[in-house]
Parts: sequence; structure tokens; C-alpha cells
Amino acid sequence: MAFSLVACFSSMGPWATVFGTTVNGSKGDGWVVLFLMIILIITMLFGNLKKSIGIVKAITNTIFSALAAAIGVYTIYNAVDTFRHFNGDSWSIEWGLPVMVLSTIGISVISFLMRDNKEKNLLRK
Repeated sequence: MAFSLVACFSSMGPWATVFGTTVNGSKGDGWVVLFLMIILIITMLFGNLKKSIGIVKAITNTIFSALAAAIGVYTIYNAVDTFRHFNGDSWSIEWGLPVMVLSTIGISVISFLMRDNKEKNLLRK
């Protein structure tokens, strides 16, 4: 759940600075990421609050977090592609995008590490 909260916070944080103007996630796809992370938080809060989770919940968490990570990677790629012709001092990727991408990847990893042991053994066979 900590990774989801970090992703929520960074989805509205600064994503890029272009010619001295900071662009936040709230001016673009950050709302989609925020929506995906809120869904994950709700499923965690109202789901079964035990230490391990089922494979279905792990896959659902991975799908939502992969969508959010894809949005972040696409935004980074698009920004680099758009502004690569300008001087490096006139634009930069801010902390919100990389933190959001890393936290959503962390959600996927943690989701599969928290699966039930019984289900882990079934997947090994």
C-alpha cells in the first residue's frame, strides 16, 4: 500500500520543466494514474487484510500498476523525443515521473511476493 500512496503523491507532482515552467501530473495523464492507484488502495483496504494475497489480486494489482507505469514511461519517452532538439538546460524530467514509474513497478513486484504459499507451489509445478 505504501507504493500506491507514493504513486498517488507523485502522479500529481512535477513531471517536467520546460523553459522554466513546471508541468505537473494534474495537467495530463496524472489523473489516470491517480485513478488507477485509488482503485488499488480501495481493493487493498476493503479486501482481505491478511499478510498474503491471492493470485487474482496479484494479477489485478500488476495490471493496474503496469498501466500506470506504461503511462509514465510513455510520457518520459515523449518528453525526451519532443525536446531533444533543444538545449539540455531548457527542459528536464522532474522527480514525479521517475518516482511514479518506480513505485508502480514496486507494486507489481510486491504483489507477487505476497502471494499465498499454496498458490506459489501450484505455479511451480
